[in-house]
Amino acid sequence: MLTVIEGVKYRVREEQGLDPIYAPDWVAVSTYAGLWLFVLAVIALAMTGIVAVVQRRRRHTKA
Repeated sequence: MLTVIEGVKYRVREEQGLDPIYAPDWVAVSTYAGLWLFVLAVIALAMTGIVAVVQRRRRHTKA
């Protein structure tokens, strides 16, 4: 939710002809790190689902 609020503030300042709010380097790095962690989590979730489906099929074919 905070990201949405900050995005709206950024747009308002842009439309007023003001310079957008400067973000310190650590904020930018943290944002990118968070996005990469999210991407990795989605990939891990997909892989877990694939492994579960494969294992379930193997169990049913052996029985």
